[in-house]
Amino acid sequence: MLPEAAGRGQHFQARGHSFSLYGPTLSRQITCLFFFPAVKLVLQLTNWFVYATLSLNRLLRRLLTNCEKLFPTSEHLR
Repeated sequence: MLPEAAGRGQHFQARGHSFSLYGPTLSRQITCLFFFPAVKLVLQLTNWFVYATLSLNRLLRRLLTNCEKLFPTSEHLR
């Protein structure tokens, strides 16, 4: 689109991006309103899952260490 068309509020488009002098379009506002909170939620759940997995891993390692101390096995069983 020609630069002189910008004064009439028309859009520039290049490489899949659009720009309007009057701010984001309604479609883009709706996308941001619903998409970004969903992404934030997914990231929070992912972080929680990673933390829970690491915590469980540490707990199981401690449990295994304590079990090995309480119930030592013979070398021939290992």
